[in-house]
Amino acid sequence: MTTKIQELSIAYKLDQERKALLDTSNRNPLINFRRQRAAGVQVVGVPCKELYDRLVISEQSYSLRHDPSADEETPNADVLYDYSPSYSRPIRNASKNTLQTPYPSLELNRRLRRTHARAREAIEETGVNVLFIALGMLEWYEADQSDIKHLAPLIVVPVSLDRINARGQFRIGYSGEDFGTNLSLSEKLREEFRLRLPELPDDPSEIHVDEYFNTVADLVANQSNWTVDKTSIELSFFSFTKLLMYRDLDSENWPGDKQPGCHPVVKSLLGDGFRKDTSQAIAGSIKPEELDRKYEPGKPAAVMDADSSQLLAIMEAGAGNNLVVEGPPGTGKSQTIANILAEAIERGNKVLFVSEKMAALEVVKRRMDNIGLGVACLELHSNKARKTDLIANIRDTWELSQPTSHNTNSIAREIAEDRERLNEYAFHVNTPIRDSGITPIRAYGEIMRIESEFPDVNHCELTVHGTDLWDEETASKKFRLIEDLQEIIREYGNPSENPLHYSRTDSRPLPRQFRSVNREYSKFQQIILELEKNTKELSTKLG
Repeated sequence: MTTKIQELSIAYKLDQERKALLDTSNRNPLINFRRQRAAGVQVVGVPCKELYDRLVISEQSYSLRHDPSADEETPNADVLYDYSPSYSRPIRNASKNTLQTPYPSLELNRRLRRTHARAREAIEETGVNVLFIALGMLEWYEADQSDIKHLAPLIVVPVSLDRINARGQFRIGYSGEDFGTNLSLSEKLREEFRLRLPELPDDPSEIHVDEYFNTVADLVANQSNWTVDKTSIELSFFSFTKLLMYRDLDSENWPGDKQPGCHPVVKSLLGDGFRKDTSQAIAGSIKPEELDRKYEPGKPAAVMDADSSQLLAIMEAGAGNNLVVEGPPGTGKSQTIANILAEAIERGNKVLFVSEKMAALEVVKRRMDNIGLGVACLELHSNKARKTDLIANIRDTWELSQPTSHNTNSIAREIAEDRERLNEYAFHVNTPIRDSGITPIRAYGEIMRIESEFPDVNHCELTVHGTDLWDEETASKKFRLIEDLQEIIREYGNPSENPLHYSRTDSRPLPRQFRSVNREYSKFQQIILELEKNTKELSTKLG
């Protein structure tokens, strides 16, 4: 009973999180479209059905033409062009590959440049296309007595806006990406007005624009003042990334035993949290300095350089454990990810690598290309998600020849032998010398320091016998004696320069002996004075 309640609670939380992905507020342009002041383009004078058939079905591209009569009016650049379902001005010198707009030449060029820059920036940063052409608008009101009209696009087609060079004309074309029903509008109508928006077919060739508009018009016929504008065409920005997640998380799209809420990671996120399984953890059982002795060469299959912490992360991922790898830029996270992907490929596993930023995807893909594993990657983002490109990518990988095999066993044996010699060397230089507690590497460091401080001293002559028999306590006592001697020398100077250097007394004088010394010293002073006096007299007599 408790387990059933937990499952229902997780399913409810997942459904709430799923609904939060849909923005049904009036801030969402998919529900309340507003023409932008500096970007986006309104298209006039062409039926929606005709444009859809040529743009999507026939995959034609269009250039955008300004309105010559608007040039004569010299409008203010800040003027917002009114939303007008009908366009009465004649289209002069227009062809089937040209779309008419209501803007003067300068205004149209400015809008196209800004639209192109913003669309390109979105793809470069997130890998997601946000440029769409909206066909048809639902004009709706919050309440019967409201006089504020809202516009919601009905069919939104992903497009690309490009030009050959800086002086060339911008051309608009279908990007080839999948598209479907306006889910935000559908959820809005269902929750607040109990209306079910008809679904668009998955196959773009099965979408009949006029029939869909008529179906929506019949749906809202009983709503006060609601209408469907079948002539509205707008090139603008819309975001569908969260809408796709909303659709993927729909439990109706999953088998009963494969529900998202049944996945252990989702259950941990929405349930009692992650419980640490120390029996499967690798990082806690292996110390970095023991890593070389704990894994065989080639396992994990680190195809790029990796330090001990990176190898532990690769091994954790290979063991199927959940983990978080943190680190500032430049610490090798993308390199570690590439190694994890290579390890998964070596085991025949499948990996889904996702990132909010397109730059992260490109860095890892570039690393995989550099090591020859790029053909194992299937890119499913930005313009690489089009069906034609996807099928071509799969075909290229399928038609690859069998890779040449190398004698990896002999290479692994050589690596193991070299690693064993390095480990043996590292062990000995870090093992204390007998019972001294001093390692060779520390002794080497002290010798190098002394030689650098006293380059003129022949250190080979400084031999202290018996040091190999010292234990740690004896060595510590010797060091303290040396430190005491250094302190005395710093305070009293070099012993060879001391006036008492030649004294044969081997013990400290007693207090009574000091009085005898003082008496002798006084006599010695008198003798010295007498000697000085006699010396002067002798010097005078001898001239």
